[in-house]
Amino acid sequence: MSEGGDVKVHIAQFFNAVDKLEFMDVWINGDLLSIMLLYSLPSSFENFRCAIESRDALPNVEQLKVVEEYEARNQVTVNESGAMLAHHSKHNPNSKFGKNSSMSRNETNAKASSRPKYKCSFCKIAGHKYADCRKRMKQEAEKANNTEMESFFAEVAQYTSPDPTRGTEANQWCLDSECTFYVCKDARMLTSSVRTRSDIRLANNATSVVNAKRDVKLLTSIDNKTKRIRLENILHVPDLRTNLLSVAKIVDKGYQVVFGPNRASVRDHKGNIKLTADRQGDLYILKGSTEHANTATQRKCSETEMWHQRFGHLNLRELLHMSKTQAVSGFKLKNNSEVSNCEICITQKLTNFPFSSRVHRSQHRLEIIYSDLCAPMQTSSIRGARYFMTLIDDHSR
Repeated sequence: MSEGGDVKVHIAQFFNAVDKLEFMDVWINGDLLSIMLLYSLPSSFENFRCAIESRDALPNVEQLKVVEEYEARNQVTVNESGAMLAHHSKHNPNSKFGKNSSMSRNETNAKASSRPKYKCSFCKIAGHKYADCRKRMKQEAEKANNTEMESFFAEVAQYTSPDPTRGTEANQWCLDSECTFYVCKDARMLTSSVRTRSDIRLANNATSVVNAKRDVKLLTSIDNKTKRIRLENILHVPDLRTNLLSVAKIVDKGYQVVFGPNRASVRDHKGNIKLTADRQGDLYILKGSTEHANTATQRKCSETEMWHQRFGHLNLRELLHMSKTQAVSGFKLKNNSEVSNCEICITQKLTNFPFSSRVHRSQHRLEIIYSDLCAPMQTSSIRGARYFMTLIDDHSR
């Protein structure tokens, strides 16, 4: 917004842009939206911006919109009063230069001494704002350096692009030498999981919740042959970014893990390869996919049901009539044909009882009135109104 512009027009344009972003499925956090609205104002609103930022909690966007319009009206009133005072001083023949300059200096000193001392809402120390707090900046910089990592390769995993032939990233498994358990992030991988409630400690000493524990079946390809492998005691940790295979657990089962420059392999005591993992960046991604524990049953659709669906769920009587009169070429049904319980037809025929009327109601007009005030509208009416109130009489409604 330019200096001296109309605040109402600026706010209307601002929220118009926000509505366009939401129409494109781009959502902005409420606090971030309030900050963006504050910093879109010109420098003349600096004191107002500092006063809002020094609060412990930022107001929501609707509250901030009303407060900004009120502040804009106050500034217009102050500017008009200052202009009238300057006009009066200019035409005062009794004023003297020395006296006026002395009064001006005194007024300036008085204003400087009466300026509010802002108190930071973060460190609770007066003299600076939340945005300029050095203690807050230092802590945020330390948090950025101590980024949470689930294992030694978690940070690298964000920059590696998996092979599209392996399936989705959620089905991938990585060999991790620091992980002490088999862990997965998708509960659908578990076969008949057992509910449990415990905590697991990550590599950065943070804890995460374990929701379930069960087995997982993997489909892997060895020598162009697909094999099914079962992993026991898999922990479901939804906070993880990647499914992890513990090298320590594999070794404890009597297998040997061999890491090469481009590939890693899991071998039994005879040297037979059971699993292979290709290197992608600094990760060893298992070759194979997860067999989800999903079961699906499909009932064979009869010919009558198929024609019932093709004709937009037409009733059986009309279908038999069309078949008997040969209204459709190649359409034949037996006289004893039936349509089983069609879920779509049952759903569309469902009805609900009407809402019961109120037992108690006012006996006279204007005895009870329901009122509601609509929030400020972004687009004003022809006469400039942005609010409207509804009044409903309980007796005559």
